[in-house]
Amino acid sequence: MAYSIFFRYKWLGCVLLMLSYSPWVGAQDTTQVKKKKKQVEENLTLENDTLFKLELTDKKEKDIRFDEIGETKARRKSEKKRKKVYFGIKTKSGILRAAAGNDVVTEYFRIISPDYLIKNPYQREVYFYEVKNRRIRVENYNDFLARRKKGQLVYLLHGHYQKIREGVVREEGYFYKGLKHSKWQEFDKEGILLEKIKYNLGFTEESKVSYYDETQTKVKEIVPYVHGRKQGKYARYYENGVMAEEGMYENNQKISLWREFYENRQRKQDIQYSTQWWEPKEPTKLREWETNGKMTYDIDRGGKIKN
Repeated sequence: MAYSIFFRYKWLGCVLLMLSYSPWVGAQDTTQVKKKKKQVEENLTLENDTLFKLELTDKKEKDIRFDEIGETKARRKSEKKRKKVYFGIKTKSGILRAAAGNDVVTEYFRIISPDYLIKNPYQREVYFYEVKNRRIRVENYNDFLARRKKGQLVYLLHGHYQKIREGVVREEGYFYKGLKHSKWQEFDKEGILLEKIKYNLGFTEESKVSYYDETQTKVKEIVPYVHGRKQGKYARYYENGVMAEEGMYENNQKISLWREFYENRQRKQDIQYSTQWWEPKEPTKLREWETNGKMTYDIDRGGKIKN
């Protein structure tokens, strides 16, 4: 009897021992260990992660995506609107394309109403777009007013300007109510910067202006300076505001055609200088007039004209 009971329990123990070493049970234990190890690693990763932050939200992923798209569209619309407004004035865009040999020159510009023109009879360069001939022109203040009185449709350049040739930006800057303003840059065909000039309402920032009066309302002379040297359009006036002399400087040298006038606005004489500053030569008198407008000298007619 005792032997029978012992045998039965011994047999049960053997069965249990065999089950403990069963591959199926070992596989279960291994799987559980791996799961616990992975969970621990994930917990450590979330606790130590400094690059990302988990945020809880009630919004669905689809709603979040459409919110982001809406924000992007609103931002683009705002940026596009800002590009239309320069110096607080809303502008319209313009594009001109013209052949230059085998190349095409493209100009991108912005325009505004000519009513924005700044009153300044001493202004020598007013840039505008002529609708009839589809061209960008530059004239002095009085000539621009005369053009408007004739009823010609014109618009002042205002805002960003860019000239592109052979796919490379060659000139870039800003206009303010028809006047060059702020930074202007010129590049060569390789895109290398050739010159950078800062303007202030049509005049180079370094220009020296002298006046007849202490209140500085009657301009006597405007000497253009760029990087410490005379460069650009020169102008001298009579006290009544009439032009007395005008011409161009380049690298401290007078170049091209210079003109003098009488106080009654009649032309006095034309003087021709070298067209290149690095090839200086003696100035040549081309023509000369009396105060009544009668020509007294013309180099093409042999010089002095006999009465």
